[in-house]
Amino acid sequence: MRNMPVVEGLKLLTADGYAEVEFDDTSRLRLTPSTSVRFPRLVLRSTGAQSSAIRLDVGTIYVNLQDTKNNDFTLIVGSRKITVNRSTHLRLSFFDSAAELAVFSGSAVVQSNAAPVVVAKKQTLVMDALGSGPGQLENNLKEGTYDDWEENVMKYHEHHPRRAAGGRWDYF
Repeated sequence: MRNMPVVEGLKLLTADGYAEVEFDDTSRLRLTPSTSVRFPRLVLRSTGAQSSAIRLDVGTIYVNLQDTKNNDFTLIVGSRKITVNRSTHLRLSFFDSAAELAVFSGSAVVQSNAAPVVVAKKQTLVMDALGSGPGQLENNLKEGTYDDWEENVMKYHEHHPRRAAGGRWDYF
């Protein structure tokens, strides 16, 4: 449903369409077709910082975080937790037990039972999301099926910003 508020505990699922979630700091989460995510944590701390956790159940998501201090943004895929650093743009895919994290800019830290793995700009981590090994870190950016779509959406938002009265972003 267009412009529907996302609340903690919500499950969002796309069939043959796309979805975009915009957070209060204008960071964005985009879902490609056949993707399912849940929002186990969406809180505003007493300091004013946001703390968000998104679980990817299946599919491909794109995350584009703004440069906001003290916000905590975590992705969960299988048994792994991914801490996304500010000003990071990434893609995360999960099908069966295989997961792939590609970082376009910024960085993210993948935690599992093994030592944490830092995935930096233009790197891809291929991993068994249900396993405990560190995965295979590649020093190149693997191309994703929806990367062109993501680039077009980002360009659209850059050239067509829409703000509602009071300075808040208007959804469309």
